[in-house]
Amino acid sequence: MCDQIEPESIPRVIVSEKARRILENIKRVAVHSGDLDGICSAAILLLLSQSIKIDFLSVTEAKKAPAIYDLVVDLPKIGNAINIDHHETNYEYLSKYNLLEEKDLVDPNAPSATELLAKYFNLENDDHIRKITNIANLADLNEFTEEIYLIDKVIKCHSRDPDALMKIALAIAKYGDEFLKDFWLRSQVSRLEPLLEKCSKFSSYIIDETIKKRDSRAVVLHVESGIPRVCINDILHDFLEAGGQAIVLINTIHENDIYCPSLATDIGKQSARISMRVRKANINAGQFLSLFGGGGHKCAAGAKLSIEMLPEFLLEVFKLLSMEFGCVLYLNINKKILSNVFQSEL
Repeated sequence: MCDQIEPESIPRVIVSEKARRILENIKRVAVHSGDLDGICSAAILLLLSQSIKIDFLSVTEAKKAPAIYDLVVDLPKIGNAINIDHHETNYEYLSKYNLLEEKDLVDPNAPSATELLAKYFNLENDDHIRKITNIANLADLNEFTEEIYLIDKVIKCHSRDPDALMKIALAIAKYGDEFLKDFWLRSQVSRLEPLLEKCSKFSSYIIDETIKKRDSRAVVLHVESGIPRVCINDILHDFLEAGGQAIVLINTIHENDIYCPSLATDIGKQSARISMRVRKANINAGQFLSLFGGGGHKCAAGAKLSIEMLPEFLLEVFKLLSMEFGCVLYLNINKKILSNVFQSEL
């Protein structure tokens, strides 16, 4: 068994004098907890400094966070912190309210916040940094290699476990795109392998019910139970890859998750998580979900709603999708439906 990676064992990158002066004033940082972009950003920060304290926050947490941060990456701006981000809705909000400062670097055309972070500290030509940046770029562009797919699943499983997220960031900081050299990360991949096979079966079922049987390219999918939480992104991705044009997934799962227990520790029964993916340029997912307190990119966005808001949300999302596609399919998924389909197999 390999020893755990210690921050002190991570090599340091050489930075310019200007970058060093900026780093001297950065004591506490917030990065996005839920995806590779945020974790790769944390990896670069670990390479820059041993003394920076890194907090892993969701977008919802960032919007409520106190103004205690010097730098915020891949998240909405918090207080007067330096903001490095590439989400279109965040850029529009900061621009609208004159909150975008000269010290910030917010560019919705960038493939990842990790790339912007490297640019901010003039590290684009560092070979090791480029490998880390490429991981984030591929993940955010949905161009997953097998290794990136696997580490993304580990991150999703531990997105509410800061100690685990730090282990992942340390592995990326040390090994770059060879992160699976890390023993703990490999052990987590092995643990999740049976679950990943199930994710594929769930995706196939959704595609069969929507595209193959009904030729529906626009779907509102309400998942109430029965599907492990880390399979959600697979359903979204696989639906589009199979020829779908728009999918809105409403997640009201409140049951315990046997694979990723920490994902159910703070789920309120009065909330719904919304994920939206589109492949039509005339629908802007980020702008639409910003109307409900969410946001993101043009083709991929998310939001968290109270259950009471669901009827209004459904009315508006069906109106939006039907104007573009005409027919929109609604599909409800729960444990009872899945047990009838798969019987004892799942």
